[in-house]
Order: sequence, then structure tokens, then C-alpha cells
Amino acid sequence: MASVQGQEAGRRRRVVEVVGAYVESMTRFSAADLKELTPDQRSDADVVVTTRQRVELDLQTREGPGRLPAPATPLPDRETLDKACQQQLASAETATATAIQEWAAESPGHYRRLLPVGGRFPEALQAPLGTEWPCPTCAQRGSLPCTGCCGTGQRTCPDCQGRHRATCLDCRGLGRRVCSVCTGGDTGACAACSQGWLPCTTCAGQGERDCPRCTASGVLVCPDCQGRPLQACGDCAATGWQHRQCQLQERIEVEDRLDVHHPDPAIASAVARYLDDVVGLETRCTLDQVRYTTAPLAVQAVQRLRLPVRQARLLVAGQTLTFTALGPDLAVADHQQAATVLLAHDLSTLEKNASGSGLHLGDALRRFLQSRLNHEIAIRTPVAEIARHGPGTLDEDYVRRAQAASQRAIERLWLQHARRPRLLGLAAAGLVAALAVAVGSPLLGLWSGAGIGLCTGLAGWVAADWHTRRHLAHQLHTAHGEGDRLLRPLRQAETVRRSRAVSLALVAVVALSCAAAAAQLPHVRRHHQQAQAEAALIQQLDAWPTSEAKDYRLRHYPDAATLTLALERTPHDPRLRLVRAWQLLLGTDATPPDARAAEQLLANLDNDPQWGSAAVVAQARATLALRGRSASTLQTAVARLDQLPEPQPAEAHYTRALLHLAPALANRAGGPQSGLDALQHAADLGHASACFELGRRLASGHGLRRDPVAARRYLGYADTKGVPGAAQALAALR
Repeated sequence: MASVQGQEAGRRRRVVEVVGAYVESMTRFSAADLKELTPDQRSDADVVVTTRQRVELDLQTREGPGRLPAPATPLPDRETLDKACQQQLASAETATATAIQEWAAESPGHYRRLLPVGGRFPEALQAPLGTEWPCPTCAQRGSLPCTGCCGTGQRTCPDCQGRHRATCLDCRGLGRRVCSVCTGGDTGACAACSQGWLPCTTCAGQGERDCPRCTASGVLVCPDCQGRPLQACGDCAATGWQHRQCQLQERIEVEDRLDVHHPDPAIASAVARYLDDVVGLETRCTLDQVRYTTAPLAVQAVQRLRLPVRQARLLVAGQTLTFTALGPDLAVADHQQAATVLLAHDLSTLEKNASGSGLHLGDALRRFLQSRLNHEIAIRTPVAEIARHGPGTLDEDYVRRAQAASQRAIERLWLQHARRPRLLGLAAAGLVAALAVAVGSPLLGLWSGAGIGLCTGLAGWVAADWHTRRHLAHQLHTAHGEGDRLLRPLRQAETVRRSRAVSLALVAVVALSCAAAAAQLPHVRRHHQQAQAEAALIQQLDAWPTSEAKDYRLRHYPDAATLTLALERTPHDPRLRLVRAWQLLLGTDATPPDARAAEQLLANLDNDPQWGSAAVVAQARATLALRGRSASTLQTAVARLDQLPEPQPAEAHYTRALLHLAPALANRAGGPQSGLDALQHAADLGHASACFELGRRLASGHGLRRDPVAARRYLGYADTKGVPGAAQALAALR
């Protein structure tokens, strides 16, 4: 009794172990989580397997070219062959019926599922029969004459029709051609032809020549047989014989039907699903009875089996489930029920967290991925490979739901972890952009500072995103490994791409806004204005003096403070010194004339190869302003102007005129006339101040003959150039 109880306890433990092994292979639960509520109950299920087998006999006949192949038995003709085949079929049917009856009665109490293939009729009936006959197409010759050439291998040439000669194409059969000299027009004057015609040289005036296609033979090689008049016969494959072969064939058709009887319909249904294949039933069940029924060419076996059944009630994850174990090995038919319930529980929890608040999403996802099956589904493993991890059929709807839920959960986890790096990236972009504009001004303006802030924010965001992925991969690295593969779908996820686009736009807006705010700081604005002034100064210096600048007085000079500051930084720049000197000589609205300071700036500039001429002119103006009463000094200035290379600028001629018209030189002989000539030359060159001075003299007759018309012309030009006083002088002249 004790041994029987031990065996029963072992069987109960076996049921729990089988269910637990399956649960462990597919879920995150273990066999220790299963609790047996009640002892299992034993019963038997009656299984009736009905196997019907029918032997199909028929004759397989085929015809072909050539002699009858071995080992077929030859017969004289086809009629004899047909009769022999029918007799062989009838004998085979009789022998097969006898063999089926003997096989069924050989061992009635033992189940033998399938009839043996072959061996139910004598060997003589299994040998093929056949006959052969001469090929009627080729009369046993094996070859046929070519139909295209009638067996000659040649055909008449289509160009010359066998006449060996063809019409000349050059003269078109006329034997003559039109003269190329007179083209057949002037027959009396042409010495090269006779009445406009010349004999054809190709055909020697005959209108025909040897046929080029057949080389004057009149025949061509037949294209169908290529010169071989005989062709192999296709009906007999060039053997001259044809044959027919007939052989007896047998085929066994098997039909199985399974009937399960048990008081509990659920158990009967589970047994029917478990015994989906009737092969090997005798190893799973106990044989009670076998009955054979024969027909002429068929046999039916009815096998009655008894299958041990055990039922056990287990508590799994707080739910009571009943499991059915079948056969002596206690195979659990509905073990997938436990895995389905547990997997559905984890999947439902994950879906609720993924679509809810997401506070416990990480814990739910980790519990979900502890299952090997769920982990394979999450990393997009094909269904065929997932099925190998556990028995049963994998539900496609569950796979689809699990993939969608895991993907949604991973994307939301990434968004939760990426929130702080995104804010840090925005803060870094704004701070760096503001500092770049505030500290780097004026070298770094609004757009450059915003660009630096944008690059900094993006670099920080990319680094933080990489760190977030590493952190997520470490968190999702379960016992099954491959945490990185879980994050691969993030590369193409629409949520992630949209988040990246929004982050890029926010970083750009924040960087630009902070840079714009920093650009409004007082020192930044001052630096920016100073940079703009220096840029304008550089543009003015690049364009000064130009060929159109006839009068330096009318030039738009830069701001005096900016120019002075530039001179303080680069005091030896000849262009800056020269521009500042002219500004001091001519005077502007904000700068009064200062010839002494201008002369100091012009020191040693007359030797500069590029700006020497302008410096000499400016020095002469400074000499006129400072030492205009010294005739020798003025004469030295005139001499230096005369030494300037040609063509001299208009300002040089105007300055020479001012020197000659100065009282110290005007009192000398020829002084006024030289001054007026230089003034006239400068005005003709388009110097606005020279035109104004010449126009006044012509209007008043001072030193020149009064000429109102010429005065009006010169004064009008000076007025268009903006010379002060030109408009009043022109109005007074009118």
C-alpha cells in the first residue's frame, strides 16, 4: 500500500513538474509558484481509431520512340499487349484480395496499421509488358528527305532564277548610263559621250552580269537542311522503331478517423487535440481490441484503446486552473492555458502602464521582459523561431499585441528619460548663446552667437541622448541579454523622430532668443555700433580716393571719433593718416579745419608709392593755409606739384591754381594768368570747387572777360555737386 501511495504521490508531482517546466520556459514564473489545491483524479478515456485502406490497381501505358527497353516482356502487336495487360490486371486483383484477407487473419489480436506495399501478387504480374513496330513515318530508315529541297540539298537562286546571270544594278539592264560630263543634255558639244550616253563598265554594255548571290552557279545551299538532304526522323528519334510499354501499378489510400469517449466533454476535446496524429497510438494507450473487416480490395481496422487520464487543480498567479495529464508519460494537453493566462496578465499590465500615467512603466516592462517568449517578441524575432522555446501553437494576436505594447512602452520610457537632457540642452544652448554674444562682442554677433548656442545645445542633447540609451539598455538588460536590440526600433520610431524635430526647433528658438536678449546689453550695443562704424570706415577707405572723386572737399568722410580711434590703434597706416589729414584740411560739420594737425599727419607721406601724390597735394594745401604769405614757400609747393606724374588729379590742378592766385604769388609777373589757366584746367576736369570759383570770376569779370553764359554753366555744375554758395551765385547771375 505504501509503494502504491508513493507512486501516486510521484505522479502528482510529475503533473506539477510538467506544467511548471512549460510555465518556466514561456513566462517569468517558476514551478515553485504553482500550488496544488486538490489531489488529482484518475479516469480513462476510450479511444476508437478506425483505419480504412483501399488498394488501387491500374495500368500505366506509355509510348515512345526507339526499341522496347529491358526488362519489358515483348509481345507481337498492340492488340496482344492490351489483352495481356487486362489479364494481368484481373489476376492482380484476385491475388490482392487474397493477400488482404490473409494479412487481416494473420494476427487478429495485434494492431497493424498499414498494409505492406507490394508483394500481394506474383512477381510475374509485376514485370512490364510491351511491343514494338517499325516507324511508319520514315519506313524504318530513321531519316527523312528535306521538304524544302526535295532531298537535293540545294535550292534555285531567287535572284537569277537559275539563269546564272542577273540584271545589272548600275545601268538597270540598259547597258548604258548617262554621261557624267554633259549629264545627257548637250549631245553635240560633249566629246566624252555619244549623244549623252556612255556604255556601262560593270556589265560591259550587256545589261546583265554574273549573279553575285549564287556566284553564277544558279543554286544555293538549302537553308532548311544546310546541304544535308536527309534529316533525322523525330517520331522514332532516328532509330526506325517505336514502342509501347504497359506496367501494373498499385496505390494504397489510407483514411483515419478518431473517436474519443469520456464522461467529461472537456477532457474528450483535450484528448482529441492531443491525439492529433494516430501514428504511434499503441505506445500511448492500452490496446483493448482490434477488429479487421475485408473487402475485395480494401481492409478496415477498428482499434479500441484505453488512455489513462489524470486531472489536477493548481493555483497559478492567484487563479485556479485545472490541468489534464494524458497517457503513461502524463503529457499535459492544456499546459498552454497557464502560460496564456500568465502572459496575458503581464501584457495587460504593460498596456495599462504604457497608455496610462506611466509611473510604474519601467517595472511593468522589466517584468514583461523577464519571460523568454516576451523578450523574443520584443526584439522582433520571427514567429517560427519563437515557437521553439515552448510547445504549443503561438497566438498571432498575442504576438501582435505584445510587439505593439513593448514598442510603445520603450518609446515612452525613452521620452521620460530624455526629458531632463532636453531641458539641459535648451538651457545650455541659451546660456552659451547669451555668453557668446555678451563676451565675444563685437566679433560674435547675433547670428554667430545663436549658431554657437545651437551647436552646443545639439551636441549636449546628442551626448545626453546617447547616455539615456545606455541607461535604458542597462535597465532593460534582462537575464536573456540583448538589451541593445530592444532599443533598435527607436531609430525609426515616429514618436522619437517627432521629438527630435521639436527639440531641434526649441533649441534654435531658445538660442536665437537668448542671443537677441544679450545683444540688447549696453556694452554689446556699443561694441556693435563701433563694429558697424569700423566696417563703414573700411568701405570708405577702400573707395577713397576714386577716379570720380574730383573734389576731395565733397567726399563723405567717416566719423571723426571712429577715424581717430582707428589711428590710435594703427598710427602708421598711410591711408588713415591721409584721410584724416584731408578731413582736417577741408573741415566737416563735426570737425573744424586744423591745418597744423593735418601737416603733422602728412609728414613723410610724400614718399609713399601709392599715396604720395595725394599727400603732396594735401601738403601744398597745408602750406597755403599756414604760410600763404611766403612767396618762396608757395613757389616750392608749386614746384612739388609740377613734379607729380601725369596724368595729375584734378585736385592737384585746383591746388596749383590756389597757390598761383594767392597774394604772395599773384603780385608776380605771370602769376595770375598761371593760376587762371590751372583753374580752367581743373574745372574742365570736373573739379566742382574749381567750377564754382571759375564761374564766379566769369560772372563778375574778375581777372577774366565777363561771360554770363559760361559762368552759368560752371555754376550749375558746381550746384549739382553740392558746393556751398553755388546756388546763391547762380541765382544772383540770373
